[in-house]
Amino acid sequence: MGRYSLTAIIGFLLLLAGCVTTGELKSISTSAGEDLLASVEKARVPDAQFVGQVKVIGPTLGFFPVNVQSDVVIQSPDRVHWAVRSFFGQPTHLLVVDGENGSWLDLISEGGPVLYTSRPKYFLQTIFGLESLDIEDFIWLWWGLLPQHQWEIQEALTNVKLKIHVLFLLDQKGRKWQVTLNANKMIQQVKVSWGETLLWTLEYEEFKTEKEITYPTKMKWQIAMEDQGPIRFHLEEGSVHEPTIAKEAFRPPDIPGVEIRPWIQGGF
Repeated sequence: MGRYSLTAIIGFLLLLAGCVTTGELKSISTSAGEDLLASVEKARVPDAQFVGQVKVIGPTLGFFPVNVQSDVVIQSPDRVHWAVRSFFGQPTHLLVVDGENGSWLDLISEGGPVLYTSRPKYFLQTIFGLESLDIEDFIWLWWGLLPQHQWEIQEALTNVKLKIHVLFLLDQKGRKWQVTLNANKMIQQVKVSWGETLLWTLEYEEFKTEKEITYPTKMKWQIAMEDQGPIRFHLEEGSVHEPTIAKEAFRPPDIPGVEIRPWIQGGF
């Protein structure tokens, strides 16, 4: 079982608790770590759907308007309908994903609407700055669950005083995941790295329980880019118990005469 340096552990405690005197992180058994992993890899509900209004707050990479409302539909395992409205309520952009097919419709482009097509992960990377994140990962993290990968537990730690648990995981793609669980064994923070490079951090700030289903209502993505501030996804209204929306809603709209362009990884 791998070991993380004392400096990294102390740094983690300083970040989380403000000082190291509130307790110590101690290793726990492999079986206990597997139980913790199972608690955040809960059984997925087929065709689970979230419908809500979301505001994206903070800087993005220049392609996504911020501080405006979005009407969002997320269906597991791999469908997203994200419609952005202007301050005055008019539609401006639309992101739709259905499996490996994705499109980004810009309704306010100079010269008329433009429809960009590409693989969904490139939209997550370029629009939100979420490097190395697949659409399935994005959806399950939105539900407050860990994606289903071939995990290797490198280390499992616990802090009795703070009532937290920390899992250091390696997925089949070689990415390192540092997952912090709260006293209720729900994800509190996720950090993802590639090698020694931190890609992004996700923090869950608020949860809502509805008919025995608990899901995040407020979260913050911190992407690891120079001079790039945090991106906050603020759920203002939402429900997991809406009628299932037809799959046609996750396909590009048919607009006569719309210009279609390929979305180039890393930008237009």
